[in-house]
Amino acid sequence: MNSVYITGGKSVERDRAFALTVFALKELLPRYRTLNINIKIKKLDDAFGFCEWEETNLNPREFNIEIARGMSEEDFDKTLLHELVHVKQYAKGELKERYSPKHTQLWKGKDHGTTEYDDQPWEKEAHKLEDKLYNKFYG
Repeated sequence: MNSVYITGGKSVERDRAFALTVFALKELLPRYRTLNINIKIKKLDDAFGFCEWEETNLNPREFNIEIARGMSEEDFDKTLLHELVHVKQYAKGELKERYSPKHTQLWKGKDHGTTEYDDQPWEKEAHKLEDKLYNKFYG
């Protein structure tokens, strides 16, 4: 069974984050049952959110997500959904990071280490799916 742990923020944010996470995992990774998602709602200075895998990049099953507090409800929800798309990408092996001989990011096996942020295919997919998931959740 997937595990979701949420800390920080207000109780209403934690409740909404839990409901959105359960929903998104069913939509994005319906067959996965061993994921651990740790979400921290906190002050962030340089981004709305982050997603990173724990321990191994080969077959990650534990993820840390940080979401900035103080956003509007819609921005908060879409940011969380965006980061959960990254969980899907890492868990399925679509997005990988390589650290040797230098740090680079691979999307479906292709090196995108020099691709600009707005052109990164995993970001394009996350932006597209955050809106689709948001509309489905609230629709």
